Amino acid sequence: MLLGSLIGQSQSYSQSKKDMSKEPLLGLAISYGYQLPGGDLKEDFGDSFQAGFNLDFVSKQNLILGLQSNFFFGNQVKKDALASLRGPDGLIASPDGFLAEINGKERGQYYGAHVGKLFPISKSQRAGVRVTLGGGYLLHKIRLQEDFQVTIPQIQGEYKKGYDNLHAGFTLTGFLGYQYLAKDGLINFLGGVELNQAFTSPQRTWNFGENAPNEGNRNDQLVTFKLAWIIPFYFETNPDQIFY
Repeated sequence: MLLGSLIGQSQSYSQSKKDMSKEPLLGLAISYGYQLPGGDLKEDFGDSFQAGFNLDFVSKQNLILGLQSNFFFGNQVKKDALASLRGPDGLIASPDGFLAEINGKERGQYYGAHVGKLFPISKSQRAGVRVTLGGGYLLHKIRLQEDFQVTIPQIQGEYKKGYDNLHAGFTLTGFLGYQYLAKDGLINFLGGVELNQAFTSPQRTWNFGENAPNEGNRNDQLVTFKLAWIIPFYFETNPDQIFY
């Protein structure tokens, strides 16, 4: 990220003599967001956070074609996957009599592609309403935060997968927000709301926590309020000078 910022600043300085806002560009957006779950996902997890990036090609006509990767994480797990192993005090006993405190964390990932358009609403060619639609692959699970001082054999190795409740599947995504790319390249950001509609299914045959098979498809939803900093790399279509 530091290297990219330095490159972007160097480009901005060299291009300040010329308005590049109408040229095609490749933009790297580093994002962070706050997520609200919906559908079946709301029964398992609470609010969470998202970090990720977009890599977008934007044409002279402001058409957008891009790739996206997000990682989301949270501490609000509503179903205790290890309830059957806990004692009255909420701790889990190891075979040699030691007690361990183990909690669950939410973890998830999304990988996809999108297309869209930027609709300018000011004098700047690259400042306006951004709309994209896309699809990809989303997964989510429970990550067990182990006690490093006590080993619990029931959740080691392959047994651990029986408690993580891993689900994954095809996802539709959409984004609506505002994007701004300055003519001098110094201030470049986007902000808005992203919606994910995921059709997931269990990736584990058996659920050890419920002592039952994992069955049934899910309807998982996420609403994310996100902000991103954009590092733009412009391509001149008819250059009359070379800038370094």
